Amino acid sequence: MFNDGVIVEQFGIKTALSIIKDDVKKIEKKNFKNGLKDVSEQLGKAGSVSDFGFDVEQDIMKAIVGEPKDQDVYGKNVVGKDSISLSVKKGVNEINQLLLALYEAYVSNQYRENFDWFDNFSSISDKILISELDNKIIEKINNEGNDVIYWLSIPEVISWELTKCFRYKLKPDSQEYQDIEFDEFKDSLKEEEKNNISIEILKNKKVFQIDIDDKEIKYWFVYKCLYAEIDFNNEKYLLVSGKYYKVDKGYKQKIENEFCVDTSFVLPNWNKPAHENVYNAEVANNDSNYQCLDGGANRSNLIGKGKIEFADLVKSDKYLIHVKKYGASSVLSHLFSQGFVSANLLLTDISFRKKVNSKLKDSHKDVVTEALPNSEEYTIVYAIGTDKNELKLPFFSLVNFRNIKKQLELYKYKVLLIKINRI
Repeated sequence: MFNDGVIVEQFGIKTALSIIKDDVKKIEKKNFKNGLKDVSEQLGKAGSVSDFGFDVEQDIMKAIVGEPKDQDVYGKNVVGKDSISLSVKKGVNEINQLLLALYEAYVSNQYRENFDWFDNFSSISDKILISELDNKIIEKINNEGNDVIYWLSIPEVISWELTKCFRYKLKPDSQEYQDIEFDEFKDSLKEEEKNNISIEILKNKKVFQIDIDDKEIKYWFVYKCLYAEIDFNNEKYLLVSGKYYKVDKGYKQKIENEFCVDTSFVLPNWNKPAHENVYNAEVANNDSNYQCLDGGANRSNLIGKGKIEFADLVKSDKYLIHVKKYGASSVLSHLFSQGFVSANLLLTDISFRKKVNSKLKDSHKDVVTEALPNSEEYTIVYAIGTDKNELKLPFFSLVNFRNIKKQLELYKYKVLLIKINRI
């Protein structure tokens, strides 16, 4: 077996990106828009990366298959992962020359000409740094002592139709879960482990995927399922599927510079442990300017038969307020998407406006009528409840909010992000 310390991570991807044309046949990526999502996509005919819907701000490329510029040297197809694979006829005495050409392509950084976004996330292989980052995560888990955000997620694409549940122990009578959560994993530990979690525990404990016959399909080590964001030595690092990535400082700064919590609009304090629907109802009950919309307005026929929430709270001066307790990136991404879809339907679908209007009290009927609205009169408010002094969003939630805010502003909506104090 190879020593992990001698393997150059992302060698294959960087080399492949340096030698291929913008003729890509397949990519594998990890997407962060609505939480962690593994995606593998293939085109019937080679196309550009943009044909795959690759989001350079919210996707990490894991593998790529493409056609090289010089097919005499590299063959017709190149597969880049951590390793690089190609199929080309070469004599034994030509192998050394081929390897040298691949190495020169890697060190040339030619990929930056067409794929400069690849450096937004660079893989970390320094064992000392990895150990320091691991220690920061453990410190956070055990003591809530530093700037680390973390949760568990399935690290790869699975067959949900075959999945009955997940377990942290393989005993037939052990607790079953429909998803994986860190607090539930912690509850499965022995008492002496719960308050003294170590990297060794995370790397040795397993998450089991169980089928409908109560048999194990597969398992992952908990460390492999751990997503974390760590601020360390003025850099931001991500732990994704057992690998660390450093976020490019310029890219990070660009995202964070556009993030601002608004203080001009304030909602009442949120008393623990009240659920969101209880909080929303209390706000409306205590102030007649607000109406609580419990549940959702039916989608229009153009969208489908599902339901979508127009807003959690509607203010009489056309503030559309979407409320959520602070949570993982997937929770916040759902909040942002909800606001965007609702705002889009408000402008484009008269049947949606009719349904919303039918749910409004007489005092709020003018907020939404059947007539095409003037979006400049509306303010979309994303309100996030937290008991922390500062509202600090996961990095990819910042990215998602930034992108959705830009789209809403193109529609001429005003957009605010505010903090609700949970006490």
